[in-house]
Amino acid sequence: MPSEKPNILLILSDQHTPGVTGCYGNREVRTPNINALAAEGVTFDSAYCASPLCVPSRLSMLSGRFPHSIRVWSLADTIASTTPTWPLPLSIAGWRTVLCGRMHLVWPDRVHGFENRLCGDGYPTIRNHFAHWRDPEPEIADSASTIRDAGVGSSRHDAEDDIATGHALKFLHEWKGSEGNRPFALCVGYYRPHTPFLAPPDLAALYENLDPELPDPLEDLPPFYRSLARHFGLETSPPTPEQARRAVRRYYSMVTGIDRRVGALCDALKTRGLWDNTIVIYTSDHGESLGRHGLWFKGNFFEESARVPLIVRFPKRFRAGIRIADPVSLLDLFPTFCDFAGEPPYDFLDGKSLLAALTEGQADPDRAVFSEFCDYGIHTPTRMIRKGKWKLIFAAGYEPLLFDLEADPREKANLAGRAEHKSVVESLLEQLLRGWDPETIRDRVLENQRNRDLFMAAEDSIKKAAGKEGFPWG
Repeated sequence: MPSEKPNILLILSDQHTPGVTGCYGNREVRTPNINALAAEGVTFDSAYCASPLCVPSRLSMLSGRFPHSIRVWSLADTIASTTPTWPLPLSIAGWRTVLCGRMHLVWPDRVHGFENRLCGDGYPTIRNHFAHWRDPEPEIADSASTIRDAGVGSSRHDAEDDIATGHALKFLHEWKGSEGNRPFALCVGYYRPHTPFLAPPDLAALYENLDPELPDPLEDLPPFYRSLARHFGLETSPPTPEQARRAVRRYYSMVTGIDRRVGALCDALKTRGLWDNTIVIYTSDHGESLGRHGLWFKGNFFEESARVPLIVRFPKRFRAGIRIADPVSLLDLFPTFCDFAGEPPYDFLDGKSLLAALTEGQADPDRAVFSEFCDYGIHTPTRMIRKGKWKLIFAAGYEPLLFDLEADPREKANLAGRAEHKSVVESLLEQLLRGWDPETIRDRVLENQRNRDLFMAAEDSIKKAAGKEGFPWG
């Protein structure tokens, strides 16, 4: 890094699939501000989350470690306050680390290594959201209702994002850089374009003439993903074609809403003269299926759900306007920040620094990246490996899926049962299972759920005794 330490602005949205972004090839969606970052930055075309679910993805990104390494798989899991997170090496090297808005940090610790946070998270839960794995069938959550109810309006998520944007803009406009000449590392977390599929009138109007393709049928799903579809209510209460189209239109609107917030933050940097010396990173915690393979939302390893946008802009040092096709992971942000700080990447990290890719324009073509999912709707540990053109999806107790993403980018043809690909399956499966034991993970997931049962019972008792609602721990 240059001798003058740059500021860092990390913008983290929620549930943004890269396929609904102009710079990732979508010609209908309006994302001029994210496109502008890509035009002057490095765009990673094969970036993956460590888990296609909010909390495990974000805590893995923060800690630079796989979900199984930190024992975080569900929306109510957490990490100890003593778990190292990427703000720490930046703080050691002199950055002021600040968190603003959504990070989905549950339980009392809402900072997890940041020096301070500007506004709340609004998500204190310790509740087990869905049925235990010991129950015979996953609970039907009927998330499909948010597809059926897609429309014009706003939700709490929009208000939370407005609050986060306001605090971030105030921070940037008041930044003086006078505290020992410290640069800032500001992480701004957003809820959108996470469901519900609602958009205010001005954003909704942009896509009223959009005619999206219909969702794929559910018939060709493997059993473990049929279970996920059943949990979401997609089997029992599927949306009509028009409801599905309307939900896609609203999703496009919400993506444009996030793009406008990105633009407001970038404009603030420019107004304050901070633009040229700030590394701007845009990414998301996971994607959104939008009806591909008959699935919606997240929790699966198809490209729409597990792949994320990742753009890094800093033309003073990094290659401008290039694209990197080699697979990378959100776990790579922690060791990358170590390199920014001049700190050797710690040996406990599961990711690899992206600094060479940012400066030289090429990542490691032989590298394997992984993603895991062990929560609602699927009563078995699942894991994905992406290496080169190959993606293998494994669910304990089931036959794996193998896709050639170069020949079959929409993942329609499962090649796992073909004799000519036997060696590929065996090699990828060996790498996927190395250090990752499904039975051990199942036991730990159940242990987490049992422990939360005790907290839930205590929480209910405390609330009843106090005669009021509220989270008693923090």
